[in-house]
Amino acid sequence: MDEFKDDDRDILDIAKSLTNNDRNSSYGHAHEDFSRIGRIWGALLETHLLGSEIGTPISPEIVGLMLIGLKLSRESHIPKRDTRIDIAGYANCLENIHNYQIATDIDDELDKPVVPEYCPQMGPLRIIQESEG
Repeated sequence: MDEFKDDDRDILDIAKSLTNNDRNSSYGHAHEDFSRIGRIWGALLETHLLGSEIGTPISPEIVGLMLIGLKLSRESHIPKRDTRIDIAGYANCLENIHNYQIATDIDDELDKPVVPEYCPQMGPLRIIQESEG
């Protein structure tokens, strides 16, 4: 659903109104919100990237955990049902990713350089070797 489909305002004007008003009341000032998110993401990435080389791909599981971390940060500021639904949705995506990896036996492929194919509907990810792309 595109709630701004019929809004004639400039995209930047819409973004400013959302991030300067609604966003602050929902999540707190961007500095506070992003700081909370940064602490959660830092903990996740420290474990994932410890000793890794620059450019190491982030696995779909870590991306899912980071998105849940973002929602946890916001839920800790002001609890909202919508946020909890998003958390559950991302957890379901993690389960789908896990099942997809088992079904396609691609777990070992995650150690190789890969480029994830983006699916806007959050469908199964297909891993493409860089040599293919």
